[in-house]
Amino acid sequence: MKRIFALCLLMPLVIHAQEEEADPLGWPRLIEKDGLELVAYQPQIEEWKDNKRVVMQMALEVTPKGKEQSHVAAVRLRARTKVDFSSRTVEISKATIASLEFPDADPQQTAKFRKFVRGLLDKRTWNTSLDRMLANAKRAGQTQREVRVNTEPPPIYYSEKHAILIQYLGEVDFQPIPGTKLRFVTNTNWDIVRPDGSTEAFLQYDEGWLKTNNPMAGPWQPAGELPPDLRMLPNDDSWAALRSHVPGKPIQEVPQVFVSLRPAEMILVDGERMMESIEGTQLSYVANTDADLFHHKGTDRWYFLVAGRWFESRELKNRGSWAWADKLPEDFAKIPEDHEMADVRASVPDTPESDEAVLQASIPRMATVQREGTTIEVVYDGDPAFEEIEGTGGVFFAINTPSDVFRFDNQYYCCANGVWFIATSPNGPWVVCIKVPEQVYSIPGDHPKHNVTYVNVYESNDDEVVYGYTGGYYGCYYWRRRVWFGYGHWWGFRRGVRFARWMHYRYRPVHYAYGMGARYNAYKGTFLRNARAYGPYGGVGRGAAWNPRTKQYVRGKAAYGARQGRIATTAYSPAARNYVRNRKATSIYGSWGKKVTARDNQWAAAERTQAQARAAQRRQAQAAAQAQQRARMQPAAKRTNNMYVGRDGRVYRHGQNGWQVKGKGGWQKFDHTRKQARSQKKVTGQDVHRDLRRQQYSRSRAQTRSRHYSRGRASSGRRSSGYRRGGGGRRGGGGRR
Repeated sequence: MKRIFALCLLMPLVIHAQEEEADPLGWPRLIEKDGLELVAYQPQIEEWKDNKRVVMQMALEVTPKGKEQSHVAAVRLRARTKVDFSSRTVEISKATIASLEFPDADPQQTAKFRKFVRGLLDKRTWNTSLDRMLANAKRAGQTQREVRVNTEPPPIYYSEKHAILIQYLGEVDFQPIPGTKLRFVTNTNWDIVRPDGSTEAFLQYDEGWLKTNNPMAGPWQPAGELPPDLRMLPNDDSWAALRSHVPGKPIQEVPQVFVSLRPAEMILVDGERMMESIEGTQLSYVANTDADLFHHKGTDRWYFLVAGRWFESRELKNRGSWAWADKLPEDFAKIPEDHEMADVRASVPDTPESDEAVLQASIPRMATVQREGTTIEVVYDGDPAFEEIEGTGGVFFAINTPSDVFRFDNQYYCCANGVWFIATSPNGPWVVCIKVPEQVYSIPGDHPKHNVTYVNVYESNDDEVVYGYTGGYYGCYYWRRRVWFGYGHWWGFRRGVRFARWMHYRYRPVHYAYGMGARYNAYKGTFLRNARAYGPYGGVGRGAAWNPRTKQYVRGKAAYGARQGRIATTAYSPAARNYVRNRKATSIYGSWGKKVTARDNQWAAAERTQAQARAAQRRQAQAAAQAQQRARMQPAAKRTNNMYVGRDGRVYRHGQNGWQVKGKGGWQKFDHTRKQARSQKKVTGQDVHRDLRRQQYSRSRAQTRSRHYSRGRASSGRRSSGYRRGGGGRRGGGGRR
């Protein structure tokens, strides 16, 4: 069943009285006016084109006030949509009625009711839940192009003992710590230091230290006495976390230490495996691990999910035995939706969850940017240096800056936090760009700068430009009917020696797919890192970032923000490569602050021109009008959200006696085995019945999802927030299990 949910739209009401607090945007919804009551049942999405224009059907019920007899209608609407991911709502505006039929009303009543309905629905603006939209939208709304990702498995380590994973981007790279006689490793996910002239390396672990004479292979042991210069670490944010662990506490238990020279994954089980079966399937899963690890009895294979990819193996302890699971056993699609492992269904093709993930990745996060005064500064490490990108027809990218700078046809373009800029010189001045060359969008998927091709200009005028980015900008790619995280190549070995310098390059590329336990989170619409045992910075190669302005590496909070050690954070975004990032932002555009960007229909400029002030006033007036409209709406108390428009255009409802259809004679039992009267619709009773059941299922699912989100919870089970047991903290992602 290929469905990708999306329903609701219109009118910000509440659904049943008992769910009013939990689901404020539920259905059905009630409006009273001119002696008539209108109950609108949940919309059914026919088409959601480019996530901007929607075609939908709704079942309506009109009742004269004080009367018991009501009249139903089937209405077909076209409207504009605007998605707000921060509140997970969709604004439906400029609705127009394409058709409106009352099957059980006389001509005089029909004329009156049509006028009443058009007065309420035509040209109106409503808000609805994004999760309800997603629950019924068809995948035809998917707009993000396909990228064939790499499915070669990374090194996968397995341990049932306490263990950590040290990942280096290539050979170990030691750089000096200013003001000391120490060096630190820049290209790993752990804090490792070494005194000048010594072979001993020290690793900060838990609340103490380990040491070794071979940081590439170990063995590691409790450090004992530390190098004296550790007390002389610079007094800034880069070294704050490390200073807090000097002298540290004695290590009571030395973990098993795995080392990889490329991005890798680790399956860490808390002692002997605890297997739990999934009812109705041949699947069982390992309950005492953070990893998504299953065993299938029918194939006698283990299945491991990471970064949207399934890998299979007959044994667990051989890290080289894993292979891509091109075809999954059908049992994975049979995992119950309310099961604690149900979040893996987003990576199972043709499930509702995987369809939803595709749609979410295709919906642009958008922002309005002022043209006047909005600029950036690009800093290079020496004179600007560029390298051509193969297959683009003359696009070059800057190789010695952390910024995404491109040259084409003697013009320079820079994509910074979801906004495009243009200049006639690589050093600027940079102004807001309203048209990006098509050649830039041809950057291939296996190039480190491919992610910028998902940032687009949507609208522009003399004062403002509307930008937006889809999932590919933060590494969420679409391929083979579902989403994947990252391209999946280890750049150090891609195309022979061409990208070999990326292993030591100061401005490292996007982070492939692995090295952080990336797991899809439906409510964020992206992959989060489950980096419990991957080091204090939550992923491969995140130990340090080079600042070309100061000619120094910055680390920790200075490089990645105050919350860099938290697990439940985005696995990758372009902002992660900046020295300072805004962790409070709900999207990349939050990094710009409130001076330059209008987000979520709220104008946020601090200093405005007259034109900008007028634009702000228009938005405020629109918001006030919407508030007045909402004030007239009431919950549809004692109403069940059980009325639908069938594929044949008739109105149906579901109750204890099954399905009924409304006609001139009232409600009648629906016999789906009989041929329908409206043969011109070219649908059979079975077609109608099948679609009604699909709509019923989607509606139920949408209600559950929307209520969960409004309560601040995730979709299902203990793992639905994107990780299971938390972590991070002072143990820096390497907490004991």
